[in-house]
Amino acid sequence: MFDDNYKKKCPLCGEKLDCDDIDYNFEGNQDEYSTCSHCHTSFQFYIRYGHVWKYDKTKMYFDEKDQEWYCSEDPKDTETVYVYKKGNKQ
Repeated sequence: MFDDNYKKKCPLCGEKLDCDDIDYNFEGNQDEYSTCSHCHTSFQFYIRYGHVWKYDKTKMYFDEKDQEWYCSEDPKDTETVYVYKKGNKQ
């Protein structure tokens, strides 16, 4: 589904992210869903006009029963980080 050239780095630990899905709205406007298997954080990147405008980061927890990592549903475990502001291109 996604090729290895697409890999982006985690903004927290610098390791490569696993891209789970991309919702394309139109050219340069998309939402990307990724997870970091190193720091166990889930990300939703909001890309507007070809730049990451903001992203949500959500802590993940390990379920012993299922032996899987899941996103926390507690609102305190999600934070929005604003990256791109008018006049402040990164």
